[in-house]
Amino acid sequence: MIIIAVANQKGGAGKSTTAANLAAAFARMDHDVLVIDLDSYGRATDILHPRDRPVEWSADMLFEGMSPSELYVPSTEKGVYIIPSSPDLVEREHKLYDLPGRERKLRNALDNDPLMQEFDFIILDTPPHLGQMLTNAITAADRIIVPVADYCSMESTEYLRALIEVVESSDNTLRSKDYLLTKYNDRKNISQVVRSELSAIVGSSLLESTIPVNVRLEEAPLFNKSVFSIDDTCKGALAYKAVAEELLSRWS
Repeated sequence: MIIIAVANQKGGAGKSTTAANLAAAFARMDHDVLVIDLDSYGRATDILHPRDRPVEWSADMLFEGMSPSELYVPSTEKGVYIIPSSPDLVEREHKLYDLPGRERKLRNALDNDPLMQEFDFIILDTPPHLGQMLTNAITAADRIIVPVADYCSMESTEYLRALIEVVESSDNTLRSKDYLLTKYNDRKNISQVVRSELSAIVGSSLLESTIPVNVRLEEAPLFNKSVFSIDDTCKGALAYKAVAEELLSRWS
């Protein structure tokens, strides 16, 4: 079981798109995947949670003592399960500030549920701000994927790196970090500038694979399915397949 947090405090960087479609890419490589949507906006839920199935339990209940295996449901993608988001996560985040050991609530929930070992990957989609949900995700994670879509989301990684350093200093556990360029267009000067400057900051942690601007990726929440189920030959699907392959190669 590898726990992956997809994180960037800047909205619009492609976190939810990456969480959902990377899960689908891993599943198509015969891996069992669980997605936990910790973002109250619920974009990963829009892509993966069956629209005709009411949300009975959400990720909020992980912080009420329920086990993950009590909460997850099959997604719209074979081999992918999801614990969906809900607006209750906003209030839950505020309540966590008053609890001892608040940053380890999610990690403890995952560690204490033996059924989690049945998954090859657990992917955590995170909210676009610094707070207890993001801190819980970083604390729980073995690996962190940081989508970067533009200059602003690149600059915001400074604050995310600072949070990761605080967490790693607290639990004496290093986490691998992989930076992924999203909405990338190598014909545009700004994309090339972002790639060059981000590479100077994070070095070999920047993935070679990139995610292009792609209509099919934008349509995924509308159609309640991953880009692979919409068109597995489109540029977006092929890009996320390449990302999954590169990550598995790096992590092997």
